[in-house]
Amino acid sequence: MANDRFVIELLGEQHNRAMFRCADHQINNYFRRHAVTNMQSRIANPWVLRDRETDLIVGFYTLSTASLDFDSVPEQFTAHLPHYPVPVVLLGRMGVDRRYERQGFGRRLVIDALMRVYQQDVMAVYSMIVDPKESVRDFYIRFGFIPLADDPHRLFLHLETFMPS
Repeated sequence: MANDRFVIELLGEQHNRAMFRCADHQINNYFRRHAVTNMQSRIANPWVLRDRETDLIVGFYTLSTASLDFDSVPEQFTAHLPHYPVPVVLLGRMGVDRRYERQGFGRRLVIDALMRVYQQDVMAVYSMIVDPKESVRDFYIRFGFIPLADDPHRLFLHLETFMPS
């Protein structure tokens, strides 16, 4: 089965981060130098998509907790919210190795992140937010993310609007 070739797992010592090369130098630097430290410090959890045939890291993303001020939440989602900070999850750094670009792996990573957050029941999370670079902003908008009124660079996706298939 084709899907068995790739697995998404929490970053571990067994993963060769040095071989990962995406188009963004800052993302490479973060992944090689800071991802493990951030995980150990419980700042962000990095999830990797690994190719079982080559053992290469195809891509990765990070998740961490965050909050939005009530006034930052798009108005159409505030009807039943209390007027204090709203718990959200931040889809932080994300990258796809150059060898695997334009093959749908970025989409697969975002869907995995959404599913992971949507299906968990450990903590209350109202939405997912992301702070994308302008070059990938439309990529997230196609998932249904919308700009925040008070910070149009930050994108918001209410988890109830995400319909897993």
